[in-house]
This record gives sequence, C-alpha cells and structure tokens, in this order.
Amino acid sequence: MAGDYIPWVKGLSKRREVLLMAAILGVDRRLVACSCMELWEWADSEGVFDESRNCHVTGVTRNALNALCDTPKFIDAMISVGWLTGDTVETHWIFPRLGRWVGSSAKERLSNAERQRRYRAKRNEGRDIRVTCNGDKVTARREEKSIKNPLPLFTIEELVALWNITPGVRKVREINEERKRLFRTRWKEEAFREGYGLALKKFPLRCFADVEAWQPDLDWFLRKGKVIKILEGTYDWTKPGAAPTKKEPKLKQIPIPPRPRPLLPPESADNGSGGTSLPPPVDPRQANPDGSDTT
Repeated sequence: MAGDYIPWVKGLSKRREVLLMAAILGVDRRLVACSCMELWEWADSEGVFDESRNCHVTGVTRNALNALCDTPKFIDAMISVGWLTGDTVETHWIFPRLGRWVGSSAKERLSNAERQRRYRAKRNEGRDIRVTCNGDKVTARREEKSIKNPLPLFTIEELVALWNITPGVRKVREINEERKRLFRTRWKEEAFREGYGLALKKFPLRCFADVEAWQPDLDWFLRKGKVIKILEGTYDWTKPGAAPTKKEPKLKQIPIPPRPRPLLPPESADNGSGGTSLPPPVDPRQANPDGSDTT
C-alpha cells in the first residue's frame, strides 16, 4: 500500500544519540541507525499513537525487542539516549514523539509538502516574480532554465580586437555604453552574426581613389544594414557598372581666349634686313616736366 513506509531521517547516522549508542554498544554507527529505523518501522505498525504523537507498544518484553534489533542491550542503549521509555513491568514501551516523524500524520505532512511543491512549480512556470526591496516593488522575469536556441558567445571586446587589425578603419580607443548597446542589438540579427567576418575582409572600402580619404569607425559599422550593404558592394565603386552614392564635384572648365598680336605703328619702315624697325624707346629722364620734347 502507498502508506506502508516510514521516511528516513536525514543525517540519522550522524545524530548525537546514534553516536552515543554506537559507543555504548561498540558497533558501527550505520548499524545503529539501520536498527533504529527497523525498530521504528515495527512500532509504527504495532503501536498506538496518542494526542502527543507518542507511540505506545504493549505486551513485548525487553529481550524480545533486543532480538528484534539483533543486537544485545540495544534497548538499554536506546533508553539511555531518551529515545525509548518503559514501565516497571517492562511490557509497556513508549517511543516519544515517534508520530511526528513516522506516523500517519507525518506521512500526510510529507504528501502535502510534495503536492504544494509541485503546485507552486507549475504555477510559477513562466510567470513574473515580485520582489520587494525597501518597500519598492520590483518585477523580475523568471529566467528559463533551458534555452532552445542560445546565441553564440561573442563579446564586443572580441569584435574590437578584430576591428583594430582591419585596414582602412579608425581604431577604437574606448568601449562605451552606447557601443555596447549597439553591439547587443546587432548581435541579435542573424544577418550580422553570419556576415560581419566577411564584411571585415572587404576593408579598406574603395569609396574614393584615395583609400585614406575616408575611414569608417565602429559606430558606422554597427549601424543597421551596414554589413549587408558592404557585402552587396555598395561601398565598392571600383566594380564595373557601380556608381558612387555621392559623386565628387567636377571643376568647370573655362576656355582661355588666344593672346592678341601687337599692332605696328604706321610710320615703321623696312630697315633693309627683311624686318620692320620700331622707333627707339623714349627715356622719361630726357623729357621736360611739362611734357615737351627737348630737341
């Protein structure tokens, strides 16, 4: 039957009473603990419990109880530690408070405790836990013990280490809270987790003829959709048919007019050498202040 059992007392073989009985009888403490459990099992079946949870057994002599435990003077040792009392006739034995541990009420308490435990576990499954701290109510979500699809372990420190050895980027000097938040958001995206390594291999980006004209930083890389655009070649303008997202301004060419030829004075004449002779230049030091010629 379901009720035909007694619970084993936790730590019974190390209780002070068991150690004293083992010293008195000169036997192992584990043997004393097993003998006690066997005697209590018999008393639970043959005895009667009163209102104080004491178990009364009548009609059995001391020698019969010693034979039941298969240990001489076992009853004397049990009486010396207070776990058994008897009258002068030694046919009425009392096990103090035995019903508290092995009686039907004890079994009922164990069953109720187990039932309450299962009920609380089922009720609290997936629900919030309310915690009170200094009068303030805080709601904390119960963490699931098993996660079906856990994210791969990767930290922002590892990403920064890869970023700082990538050519054509601005090196990271500080990992602040904003960058941590961006990293946690991007790491939840499957496209970022699977493509960030391939995207880093495409650096330096060929956005301009001069590679050092523009170097992205980590904040730019952690923006939404940047990894996909890098893999699709949006920032590689060297591919045939690729057009830059921002065209460089072209300089407007202004035509330069030809230089006019100098005009010759009408009084110039041929000097006999095939060329034209020009009048000698006038020295301003030989001119009068009023501008008239001195000759």
